[in-house]
Amino acid sequence: MTMRELTYQVSFNTPAFLGNAEQQAQWRTPPFKAMLRQWWRVVKAPDVGYDYRRLLKLENELFGSAGDDNGGGRSKVQLRLSGWYAGTLADLPPLATHLHPDVKDRQTGQLRPVGTGVYLGFGPVTTQGSRKAIAADGPAITFKLRVPNTEAHTIQKTMQLAAWFGTLGSRSRNAWGSLHIEGDGVLGWGNYAIRSWPNSQPCAPWLTHWGTAWPPIGPTPWACVPTADPLCGGSLQAVP
Repeated sequence: MTMRELTYQVSFNTPAFLGNAEQQAQWRTPPFKAMLRQWWRVVKAPDVGYDYRRLLKLENELFGSAGDDNGGGRSKVQLRLSGWYAGTLADLPPLATHLHPDVKDRQTGQLRPVGTGVYLGFGPVTTQGSRKAIAADGPAITFKLRVPNTEAHTIQKTMQLAAWFGTLGSRSRNAWGSLHIEGDGVLGWGNYAIRSWPNSQPCAPWLTHWGTAWPPIGPTPWACVPTADPLCGGSLQAVP
């Protein structure tokens, strides 16, 4: 089997609660493999008509599976980080506070401000502080992949999605551990638009003027408007 090596430089845009079994902050390859599988499914699903059975079989054939069913076996994708370095961020940067009607001072009964980090990172972040994390904007580490040559293009597309949307670690759905990836074929946001999608627009204005979604009266309601595109299925538009 002919293999191809892909090389990337990876860092974090936001602190990452990425840890080992002892809950100590550490760069590790297993979360990266899980992330690869996640975004690979997004890339590959249209090729199998969104049939989850076929998708699972192909996924297990490529990434391996502990069982014998659905194409289980050893992974054909090899991952390596330049080091399994420990995270050293002990204190998060100061974040804004928020008054919540259920959080009051026990003695005075007055509302007590609570850091927004506690809400966004509940668990790793408490009112007493946070557990160690991998710092944002720290030095990038090298992430290498060896993949079958026939799968290289798909993996590159997978890494592109991971570069745009990928997060790792605890509370990553709240944007902790947002990834910054550079390397083989990865495009930045720039003015990139997915031209094949109906009504696609350059991405840069979304990032520059994201605050327009929060007018003085509060958040803008959004609704999903169906489209004929089988990939995106719909587009978000503001409700008047």
